[in-house]
Amino acid sequence: MHILVLDDKKLVVDGVLRILNRIDPNGEHWGTSDCSEALELIKEQQIDIVFLDIEMPEASGITMAKKMSKINPTINIIFITGYADYALDAHKVYASSYLMKPITEDDVVDALVHLRYQPMKKSDNKIEVRCFGVFEVLCNGKPVEFKRKKTKELFAYLVDRKGASCDVDMLIGSLWPDEPASASKQSLLRNLIADLRKSFREIGEEDIIIKMHNGLGLNTHKFDCDYYDFLRGDPKARHKYSGEYMSQYDLGEITRAYLDDTTI
Repeated sequence: MHILVLDDKKLVVDGVLRILNRIDPNGEHWGTSDCSEALELIKEQQIDIVFLDIEMPEASGITMAKKMSKINPTINIIFITGYADYALDAHKVYASSYLMKPITEDDVVDALVHLRYQPMKKSDNKIEVRCFGVFEVLCNGKPVEFKRKKTKELFAYLVDRKGASCDVDMLIGSLWPDEPASASKQSLLRNLIADLRKSFREIGEEDIIIKMHNGLGLNTHKFDCDYYDFLRGDPKARHKYSGEYMSQYDLGEITRAYLDDTTI
């Protein structure tokens, strides 16, 4: 799990981190006493859980919880405090748990078992598709090579269509919007499809492409995509979107308008 500990007392931060390292040895844990640093970490990382001091001199934990939830609506807030007076306020910001100091390992384990939002599981896919900004396709972090530029654009269109089957006329209309679906264009499209399948076959991922009679689609479960994560409500993906979608292509104008409306 990805967990952040924010408390103005370093002794408390170090104590909670020691507990987390014992009970969650494969997780990633951060600790800080700086509220600004904590907010930046939440913007940059997929933080699942925050152990948050409810009373700090720099800012109140309630205020920080509201700011954190605005950045990541599904973040789990676990308040830690030496006072019982804030329980009602903690309930109002939908905290997962409310722990009294001194915190024990059993307290932490119980809080992690009863999270409000379950952390997202890490994907095993080696293909990553980036739609925000310039469209890119990566395999284990390295760009996938396509023989033709139009091959990559064809894949971008299929991604934009969320993998749905597209017939020949739809594909030609997207790639050559001002030209008829002539025999020569159909022949060129067949070459692009063959190139697309070859590009993924060479990296052992040919089953991403679904070839059907007079149509082409994608197995969207075989790759990760920031656009799809956005549609699922992933706060990190929503934060990544800054108004650009497949910026080198015109095919994504409708989707771009939808993303803009959604993020207003």
